[in-house]
Amino acid sequence: LSEVVGILEARAVHDGPEREAVVRSARVGSTVYLDLGDPEWNIVEITKIGWSIRTPQTAPVRFLRPTSMLALPHPVACGTIASLSPFLNTDTRGFILCCAWITAALGSPGQYPILALSGEAGSGKSLVTEVCRSFVDPNEAPLRAKPKDERDLYISAMNSHALCFNNLSDMPMWLSDALCGIALGSGTATRQLFTDTDETIIQATRPIIVNGIPDLTRQTDFADRSLAVLLHRVRPD
Repeated sequence: LSEVVGILEARAVHDGPEREAVVRSARVGSTVYLDLGDPEWNIVEITKIGWSIRTPQTAPVRFLRPTSMLALPHPVACGTIASLSPFLNTDTRGFILCCAWITAALGSPGQYPILALSGEAGSGKSLVTEVCRSFVDPNEAPLRAKPKDERDLYISAMNSHALCFNNLSDMPMWLSDALCGIALGSGTATRQLFTDTDETIIQATRPIIVNGIPDLTRQTDFADRSLAVLLHRVRPD
């Protein structure tokens, strides 16, 4: 069995064509490809004139599926983005910015905006974060706590298309810089396991949502890359 696996690996490396594999969303020119995450591996091809369903054999990109990824529903025609409004307890400007983030997160060319949600306790920040992510990259654990360090942050980015951090009480400088880097498409280097001199490079470009009671966009670089949305307190009824 080990010999067979070794032969298949050698054929894949030396004889087969090499393709980049991505998580959930890929852009080729002006066309966006979105992995639905269903058992048939269907892909939505989105162009300037509309969308269609492609099979994995006919699509020009290949996708990876982390174990925590959930499936997106199959799209239907004649929908309207206005039906999202009742789930986002913000003003007209905030609604437009949330829709802009969702649109960009489906396949922005090269970089993504950061959606920064703020509001008092009881304003539904977690719900709005989960709703916005569900349009793009549903996940078994859609909301995550603040990462312990930059390495954990990049590992999360390798296993999800969207990064959503819930109930942040502050925005330390290292996290602000790292999130800006991921939104723009940067990488980090760490020592490769069981070696003294070799490095492993982790590179990712991801859409991001952060939420918290305080204003998280006080640092200039982070504010320049963020869409700041204020949520209103949800009425008891």
